[in-house]
Amino acid sequence: MAILLNEQFNKLAMSGNTQWYEVTINVEGDNLNEIDQVEYYLDRSVSPSVMVSENPENKFEIQIKSWKEFPVSAKVVFKDHDIKPIIVRTEQKATC
Repeated sequence: MAILLNEQFNKLAMSGNTQWYEVTINVEGDNLNEIDQVEYYLDRSVSPSVMVSENPENKFEIQIKSWKEFPVSAKVVFKDHDIKPIIVRTEQKATC
């Protein structure tokens, strides 16, 4: 099963000299209904730095606000516990 991480960036208001973004992250794949949850591992500067989504209807989406770039990885846990979880990473850093 091929699973990819998607990121979408929306500019928010400036705060001083800092540009803030709302970052939406989700997964894409053939059989999302086979996934139990997705654990996202974010930069330590993001609070919380680990977020979990259990909602396949929105592609296990999370949203954060950030001002810097950092790599994102996720552990995909399947409903069938005989299938080992997989780790997926963004190809580039989340640019904020």
